[in-house]
Amino acid sequence: MDEDAPPLLDFLGKAGEAFAPYHLEDMTLYEDQTVELDCNWKAVFDNFGELYHVDHIHPQHEHLFDCPTAENHLYEYGHTGVVIDGHTVNTRMAIPEKPNAFLRGQLRMFGGDPDAYEGRVLDIRKDIPRLRREAGPRLGWSYDKMSDLRLSDIEQYNLFPNTMVTVQPDDAIVMRARPHPTDPNKCFWDKFSFHRQPRAEVAERAGVAFEPHDPADVAPVARPEHDQFTQDDIISGCKTMTITIDQDIHLIRDVQAGMRSRGFRDTQLCDDEIRVQHYHDWMDHWMGVRNE
Repeated sequence: MDEDAPPLLDFLGKAGEAFAPYHLEDMTLYEDQTVELDCNWKAVFDNFGELYHVDHIHPQHEHLFDCPTAENHLYEYGHTGVVIDGHTVNTRMAIPEKPNAFLRGQLRMFGGDPDAYEGRVLDIRKDIPRLRREAGPRLGWSYDKMSDLRLSDIEQYNLFPNTMVTVQPDDAIVMRARPHPTDPNKCFWDKFSFHRQPRAEVAERAGVAFEPHDPADVAPVARPEHDQFTQDDIISGCKTMTITIDQDIHLIRDVQAGMRSRGFRDTQLCDDEIRVQHYHDWMDHWMGVRNE
């Protein structure tokens, strides 16, 4: 609505540059969902601005990611990012003797032998980039322009004011929190799921047989129907937006209720909430509360 607004890429700045190598423009949309939540839209956005809740709300993540050592990034205009070590285990838990089911599945997809990592589970993260590069042509994926870290880790970018982008080499999730038109204690949460379709020409250039991990991914995909539902549909199990997001939805209503409690006056943010603080500082700036 601002006729003098800068081009989008200028506004995204270094945040946009950070996830540009994932080339979302080459990915295919395969799921389009919207859930109506009993919370303010900013509560949803704040939820994706810190990771300390993950150990308590998303216990499955400790078997595949190391959130406690995640690297935070703060960008101009209120954008933030986080890079999380993947294909590993949480450093707060004991190192397992054998790869868990999550890690075994990832190894098998890229031709690795899970049994070969008995007693050396932490080596999986170091080996995944090599395994991906070796298996890429056969699966129809090219990783020539991806760094080793980007072949093993997961990145998330919060784009001011209300969009979140989670990226990995072969898939991405774009989420958007929208205000409810009449009730500030409700909002809409959109989730767009993308994946990179395997391509036979990648295998052909490498001179190998094309064997996509899931043959269904190769077929042309029509834009999916938009699916809209309520928070109670998620809680009852009638709908899902992935187990991780479902877990957040189960609790976000209580977060909103807590903020409306008569006992709640204000809060002190901790170091783990530096991305939340950065976002709120820029929110204050854009609204004229702060001049710097």
